[in-house]
Parts: sequence; C-alpha cells; structure tokens
Amino acid sequence: MDTRQQILAKICPLVARATHKLYNPKTMAAKDALVSLGFTALESEIYACLVREGSSSGYRVAQSIGKPAANTYKSLETLLRKGAVVQDDAKKKTYAPIAPETLLTRLNKEFDKNRASALKAFKDASVPPAMTRLIPITSLEQAVQIARNILASADETVVLIASESVFESLGEIPSVESVLIMTSAAAKDAIQVPAAAFDHDTLELVVDHQSAVCFTSNQGFAIENHPLGTTMHQAVVCQIGLYQVDRKLEEDASRKQLAKLIEGLP
Repeated sequence: MDTRQQILAKICPLVARATHKLYNPKTMAAKDALVSLGFTALESEIYACLVREGSSSGYRVAQSIGKPAANTYKSLETLLRKGAVVQDDAKKKTYAPIAPETLLTRLNKEFDKNRASALKAFKDASVPPAMTRLIPITSLEQAVQIARNILASADETVVLIASESVFESLGEIPSVESVLIMTSAAAKDAIQVPAAAFDHDTLELVVDHQSAVCFTSNQGFAIENHPLGTTMHQAVVCQIGLYQVDRKLEEDASRKQLAKLIEGLP
C-alpha cells in the first residue's frame, strides 16, 4: 500500500463518522433545540450559549456566538418576555438561563393549554351545512372514482352490491361499524353470488345513509349528503335480503329461518 492509500484509509473512516454525525436526523445541536418550539434560531442559540457558559452579559454572548450585539440584546429581551432567561444583574445587564427541564416542562403545559383552547374554539365555531349534490354518471370509470371518494368518507355504514370487476376496482373497503356486501368476487365476509347474477357492470353503494352511487349499463347517478340516501340504503339492504330469502327458498329452508331473514329487512 502506497502513502496515498494509507492516508485515504485513515481519513475515510473519520469522514464517514463526521458525516453521520452531521446528517443523522436523531442528532440535534443544542443551539437549534428551541427552534421547533417557537423560538427563532438566534434566540435558541443565545439560550444554548447561556446554558453552556452560565450568567453572561449581552455583549459577551454576542462575542461568543459571533452575532451583532444589537441583535443579541434584542433577542435577549424577547427571551426575557418568553420566560426563558432572567436578568441576573440589572445594573450590569447580565442574563442567566432558566433550567432547561423547567423551561421545557412549562412550554409543554402551555402547549397543552393552547391546544385545548384551539379545539374548543373550532368546536364552537359554526360549521356550514354539507353541500348536497346529485351527479349524473356516464361511465364506469366515473362511477368507480366517485365510489372511492365516498368510501373514503365512510364513518358508520357501508352497503354495497357490485359485480366482480367493479368490486375489485374499488380497492379496500373501510372498517366501519356496519358493512354489508354482496358481490360475485371472492371477498371476505361478503355474501357471495354467482357471476351470472350480473348482466352488466353493476355498482350500488350507500355510505352512512347519505351518499350513494348507483350504476349499471353505462349509466347511473351519485348523491352526496342527500336525504334520498336513507331510502337508497333501505333499498339496497332489501335487495340483499331478498336474494338471501330466494336462496333459502331454493334450499327448502324452514318457515322460522325465512321469518328471521324477513324480519331483518328494513
């Protein structure tokens, strides 16, 4: 190994360690520690300097961090108002830092208090009524896109009838309080029907009794936040229920089994 290779062999590990220290996201310099807590970069650096060096004058702090004295004194006054430092000697204008644990604990309490106040303010604010819309649908792609958007907003109930290809294009069905699905696709917890039950691409979806998509034979419509949603929910549930009743009749089910199914219909 020549001299150049020996030098590189020694330097490279040092460079790697230094680079890791500089760019490791878990590493935070003390001078930047307060920036994410609402302090300016200069205020944070001044506070870190006082923690490191103890009580100091503004002039001495400015020299230590290499910043203009005027800017340093201005930031020290802001730190005083924020309660991060105290004036140690009014005559000599020396400043001392509040202990980091004390400061951070107080900031955390203030954040929790302000967060609670903000949540209350938003809760008390008047919310405009949701927009009611009736949307004509002229293609399967449009129907699927609207259905995905409606499913993403699901909060309580999802009722769905879909042919296999349509069902698979919808993606993941949200886990909400009540989900009722009838499809020819292989889907968990779904009521399975033969593919022959669908003559065309079919999609009937109702979410939370207020938004729905109804599509078959390249035409359909969608509603959002509409009173008709409750009626459509009942209609789709009835379709699924009647299909189950029909199957039970084919299986020569007992009157008790049929009555139980019918009682569950809207």
